[in-house]
Amino acid sequence: ADRLIATARHCVPDAKPEDVWVGFGPKASLEAAVLPVAEIHLHESLDFALLYLGQSAQAQLGSVTPIPLNREPVDATWVGRIVDAAGNGLTLDVTREGRFFAPLAISGVHDTTISVDGMGERGLCFGDSGGPVMVTDSDGRTLVLGVESWGDPSCLGVDHLTRLDVISEWVDETVAN
Repeated sequence: ADRLIATARHCVPDAKPEDVWVGFGPKASLEAAVLPVAEIHLHESLDFALLYLGQSAQAQLGSVTPIPLNREPVDATWVGRIVDAAGNGLTLDVTREGRFFAPLAISGVHDTTISVDGMGERGLCFGDSGGPVMVTDSDGRTLVLGVESWGDPSCLGVDHLTRLDVISEWVDETVAN
């Protein structure tokens, strides 16, 4: 939603809201694209956090479109499906900066996580933690499937996401409160 941000718990474990800011757009470090966080809600057992922005992203930045979380159950039939990972972390090309996307294949579905594989060609890297991995559903809508939790230090191997379908009820309860 307009003021809600999904991320990994380990990105904000002991943070106070006034110390956390969220960047938007291709170069999220630009001052005009950074908004303050008003509340931080940590999931009690999974590597997931929900941030509530202190300002409306759409009102402040105009062209921001919220991406809903995936609520469709994920199972073994998803293995092999291509998803898009987004991040602002390190890249193999040190001359590039900003947000990047990488197509990755789902390689495993577990109780609370999903594994994705860059097959030695691409992947998530240091600094991408908490970033979204997105899927396009059968209606053509983009959904956040999970958030980056941990991964291969080579930045080209298997990475692990916290599944959002298994915590959608927790998100709904947190938002309602």
